[in-house]
Amino acid sequence: MTDGSDDKKCHLIYIDRDAGFAVVAQAYMKKNPTETDLAKVNKASDLNVAASWVFARDINDIPDRIKDSVSEL
Repeated sequence: MTDGSDDKKCHLIYIDRDAGFAVVAQAYMKKNPTETDLAKVNKASDLNVAASWVFARDINDIPDRIKDSVSEL
């Protein structure tokens, strides 16, 4: 979990070296969810921001909070 003020919309970066895959995720949490609760529509665009930080930015621009995971990825 990478959630924080400088996470660049990356709430989770998971790397499974053995299986050869990685997951970059956006999260939505609500204290008292109901069946009809949905994440805000901007979560899709937030995930696009996360992907651009993970896959397209220079490693020197990456915040310390996610730098190790992005570097490994």
